[in-house]
Amino acid sequence: KEIGKTVLNKLGIGYIVIFKKYFNGEKLQVVTGLIKDMLLKEPICNTEELIIFKINREINFKIFITLSEGWYEVEKSDAGNSRWADNNAIIKIFTPLDTYGKISFSAHAFKNEHTLSIYLNNKLVKVAAIKPNIDENIMFPVVLNKGDNRVLLFSPERFKMPKGENRNLCIRVRNIRFQQDGK
Repeated sequence: KEIGKTVLNKLGIGYIVIFKKYFNGEKLQVVTGLIKDMLLKEPICNTEELIIFKINREINFKIFITLSEGWYEVEKSDAGNSRWADNNAIIKIFTPLDTYGKISFSAHAFKNEHTLSIYLNNKLVKVAAIKPNIDENIMFPVVLNKGDNRVLLFSPERFKMPKGENRNLCIRVRNIRFQQDGK
């Protein structure tokens, strides 16, 4: 809920407009329920055609992580959800204040071992050897600057994909986390 408000404020979104004709009754109830829970308020307008929610500007932003470039669709398995990254994938972390903590995730390589170089805001912070089919737990301390921070996962090794496959699979990643020091 708190992250949702932070994302809306960060993106400068002032209103959410729902056009009822695009939702059946059940889906409309689910969507409006989620928005009401997140915003903790009722819509400012509810007609036959649409529902409008006003987003209040928030001062207390929360930290949030987004996957930016170089990521493929979510894959689901018994071990949990994961995404494959190509050899040049970006994670963005927004924080309202300068913040100390640790970034962690698990990763394994596609086919062959890969060298994973991790950069935070263009500075090398970690190098790890990622093996195929074995999840490696990666953790490293960070100082995040107020605002947007860019984490680059780079691997110089590229695997030649089979014919007909247009993805450049490099590292499979799951459970990306930021743990703030003292929390």
